[in-house]
Amino acid sequence: MTAADSELIALRAENRLLRVQLDERAQEAHDLRAANDELTAKVGALEQRLARMTKRIFGWSSERRSHPEQQRIALEFVPAADAAAALECGFVAEQLSVLDAGPASVPAAAPGVMSSAAPKRKPRAPGSHPGRRCLPADTEVILPEPITVPEDERLDEHGQPLPLLGYRTTDLWDFRPGAYVIRRVRRAIYGRPFSDADARIVAAMPQRLIPGGKMTDAAVIHTVVEKFADHLPLYRQEQRANRQGIHLSRSTLLGHVAAVATAMEPIYQALIRQVRAAR
Repeated sequence: MTAADSELIALRAENRLLRVQLDERAQEAHDLRAANDELTAKVGALEQRLARMTKRIFGWSSERRSHPEQQRIALEFVPAADAAAALECGFVAEQLSVLDAGPASVPAAAPGVMSSAAPKRKPRAPGSHPGRRCLPADTEVILPEPITVPEDERLDEHGQPLPLLGYRTTDLWDFRPGAYVIRRVRRAIYGRPFSDADARIVAAMPQRLIPGGKMTDAAVIHTVVEKFADHLPLYRQEQRANRQGIHLSRSTLLGHVAAVATAMEPIYQALIRQVRAAR
């Protein structure tokens, strides 16, 4: 046998070996495609089950499917906008009723002194936030007792008592079971009539959960009680208010929840300390 014959035999043997390896690789590729098809089918089935479970848990019966932003309430609640935005609809309507007789025209107030003229508002850009809305004109108005300044705090620089000039009026949205009402808070204003030299003293606004907001604490707490105790989602509360002719946006209701959560933070921390101390 010549060297060429030996080399030919070796090449044929190597060819048979390569064919066997090629068949094995083809079978492995076939098995991998079958496994891939099986896994794809399982993933599709799991995605369908996940979609059904998601619809069951976060369906239309809950607020979390259509409004997922309600699950991301920031505990660092931002107070209401500046006072200029609050002037709309009379939510912070500063009204001065001069009790003492005097000239028909009253001189302009000095800087920092309350004036009955509303400031000019800048035109809003198209598509911007419309600002605070008004309650219907026929909404019941409640007039509680005016807020006054203690006698020892309404004195001028000479120690003389300042006469009562009028009241600064702030309209807040309040809630009674089944209806929103306006609670008109009147804060006494003391000073010298028609004098710009003396600084006027205005009774302070009571502390509220949302400083500078348009809602009383009762209205804020009512939103939270309905959401967590009565299981009434915020978008349903918004729809119910709209049916009554009251524009109460969901962002405002979210602010109520955030304000109450912030106010309850000390209680939460106290409970944590108590639980850790019991270990």
